[in-house]
Amino acid sequence: MKEAIRVVSPRVAFGIPCYKGAELLDRCLSSIRAQVGGQDVPVFVYDDGSPSEDAAALAATAESFGASYFRGEQNLGCVAGYNAIFAAALPADVVVLLDNDVVLSH
Repeated sequence: MKEAIRVVSPRVAFGIPCYKGAELLDRCLSSIRAQVGGQDVPVFVYDDGSPSEDAAALAATAESFGASYFRGEQNLGCVAGYNAIFAAALPADVVVLLDNDVVLSH
């Protein structure tokens, strides 16, 4: 008898690198929440060295959505942010990277 094919859903995470822009992040996180429909999907927000006041706003916004927030001390650019997100998102099989000005639609 042949062995049945097992279909396994991949573990998906979202990653959003930011520099300032808490209002944009709020819209982006709202759209992720609407898109995943209540599923528990990890979201990682990486702050690429925003000034203190902006960093506090980004952290508060991320926290209000249950997203993991972490911050680099200096602005190193998008690629450094992507690498930090990939490291934090393990063991996800798929990491969906979004800029904070992206709003997902159905």
